Amino acid sequence: MASERILSKVAEEQKKHALNVAMATTAAAEAAVAAAQAAAEVVRLTGAAESCQRFRKFDPNLAAIRIQSAYRGHLVSPS
Repeated sequence: MASERILSKVAEEQKKHALNVAMATTAAAEAAVAAAQAAAEVVRLTGAAESCQRFRKFDPNLAAIRIQSAYRGHLVSPS
């Protein structure tokens, strides 16, 4: 009887651990997707900024502002 309870507790702890690992893996994958999307947006915006040289004269931080805006928009958009 006691050994069955111990085995049951061990099995329950293993299930909890597996669930925590799965949740952490999911969070890491979602973060990787967000990072990849942000990187793609950086590439897109950098190309756009290079084609609009006149804007750099007025605001040297334009690319950073656009990147931040796109990333913030990504954070609030539904997945």
